[in-house]
Parts: sequence; C-alpha cells; structure tokens
Amino acid sequence: GSSAGTNKGLEATASGAAVNQGVNGSSIGGATQSIGGNFSAVGTGSTNAYGVYAVAQSGTNNYGIYAQALPASATNTAGYFAGNVIRTGTDNFTSDIKLKQNINSITNAIGIIKKLKPKTFDFKTTQYPQMGLSDRKQYGLIAQEVETILPELVSTAIQPPVVDGKGNITTPAVTYKTLNYNAFIAILMKGIQEQQGKIDSKDSIIDNLNTRLTKLENCLSGILPVLCQINNSRTQDNTAQVQHQLRTMIDVNLADENTIVLSQNVPNPFAQSTVINYSIPATVQKAEINFYNFSGQLIKSVDITGKGAGLLNVFGDDLSSGLYTYTLVADGKVVETKKMVKQ
Repeated sequence: GSSAGTNKGLEATASGAAVNQGVNGSSIGGATQSIGGNFSAVGTGSTNAYGVYAVAQSGTNNYGIYAQALPASATNTAGYFAGNVIRTGTDNFTSDIKLKQNINSITNAIGIIKKLKPKTFDFKTTQYPQMGLSDRKQYGLIAQEVETILPELVSTAIQPPVVDGKGNITTPAVTYKTLNYNAFIAILMKGIQEQQGKIDSKDSIIDNLNTRLTKLENCLSGILPVLCQINNSRTQDNTAQVQHQLRTMIDVNLADENTIVLSQNVPNPFAQSTVINYSIPATVQKAEINFYNFSGQLIKSVDITGKGAGLLNVFGDDLSSGLYTYTLVADGKVVETKKMVKQ
C-alpha cells in the first residue's frame, strides 16, 4: 500500500479453528537460498518499522513466534539475528532434570578459570557490515582460546550469503565460531564454592592457632610471677656459699638454627587442607619435601628455596581418602618422614 495511514504488505488473521495459523511459511532446500517467508519494512517517514510484528493471545500457551530448525544440530538454529537483540522479559533456558543425563559435578573449577583469558576488543564492523556487529567496546573471551580448554562450549555458525533476484551471490557467507557464555555461570559458581572452602579451611587453622596461643598466654600469665619470685629468693635467701656458687655459674646458650626440622601436619587427619611446618638451616644447599601415596609412589615434589622456618599449605581437594607420607630430603639425604591421613 502507499499514501495511506497504515501500509500493510501482508495481513493475515485466523480464528475459530482447532489450529489457527496467521501465516505458515516453510522452506525446503535445493536452491542457493530457500526462504519460507520474506518480510521487510522500510521506515522512511515512519516512526517505527517492523519486518515482522507478531502477537499471540487468548490461548493456553501463547507464542508470538514459534520457529524450528530440523534436524537439531550445532549448525541448525531456530533463529538467526544479524544485529542487536532486545527483550523486556526474562531469558529462560532449558534446565529440567527430566531432559538431562550424564549429570556430574564440576571439578577443579578454579583451575579452569585460571586458564581463561578475558579480553577487551572491538568487532570488525567495516569488514563485516552485513552481520550487524556492535560498534561498542566489548568484554569477553576468544572462542578459539576457549576451544582448547572447553571445546564443548564452542560451535560453528554461518552468516548466510546475500543473493540478488537472479540467484547471484553479492556478499559471500561468513563462517565463524560462537561461544556458550551461559555455561560459565555454573563454572564461576563452583569456583566461588571451591575458593570459599579454602578460605574456611585457612580460617579454621588460624582459629586453632589463636586458641593455642591464648592457652599459652594464660598459662604463662600464671607461671611468670612464680618464676620471678623463685629467681629472687634464689639469690637473696641462700647462704653466702650458695650465692658464690650461683655467681660462678657458667651460662650456656642453646639454639636450633642449624637443626633441620620437619613437623607433623596439622590438622591430621584432614579433609581439605593441612599445614606442615619445617626449618631449613642456611648450611643446606638443596632441600625438598616429597609426597608419596600408600603404595610408595611419588605424587608431588616441592622444592624448599628459602632458609629458616617456613610452612607448606597442602590442599587435598582432589586427593583420595587414605594414608600418605611426606619426606624431607636435604642435600640428597632423607632427614625425616611423617604420615598424614586424608579423610
């Protein structure tokens, strides 16, 4: 229509039947492009232009647009939008357990997150004008990089070619990678849970140390006055002979700075993490702590580069329950071996 208040290229209404279809379009392959329905609206002089304006109402289940792409595959999509998509409702993704199988917990989410490489970037809007890419600064991931870590989240899509009325391709098709960003929500949630578990474990260790320190302080607060009183009486109330002996005493200072120490892990047994204290003197050139399973197989070797007192935070989230040993080796010689139990 033209020169009218409302121009309608096509208007279809269906009512009063078991199945009402305003427009039913289908496309079967065999041509360069198969189009079930081609609708366009040119907004020259108009406030709003709608290529397709669909309303569904008064039914038990209303779908403004219902689209299928058969058979279901990674390259078949029920909808393809070259440009921005806006919605005012909510996005609902298929999540019912009756539709799912092979359900497993996500493991080592923190390890996965550490491998990801978030980037900022701009789309090549000039090189690919037919794709309706955003001209704003973007934040996200590169599909090819994610594919080396989580290949199941990467798919291949095709931007269809532009064909004129004679069937000639005026703009070639574009094949490119897509990424299932929705899946990262579950990975991030699991990563937060794993991180919180480590924080809770460290808090438990700190609380335990604080409790032990408080007990020690309470013990010393009661003993120190008695010790001071004994010391004073020892020099004041003794005979002249005893006082002479005390003045001629030889003081000997003892220190363990040159002693190699490997302490028992705390707590033991442990569920998620445990702490091992050690002390390496400066005279040692090379030191390492080796961890073995019950069969005596080496599962981890840690080089101790610093000298003096230190500690190892040992995390066993992915460790099977059972008995393990750890050994301190200094300059090629086994110093001591301890046992630890993973719950």
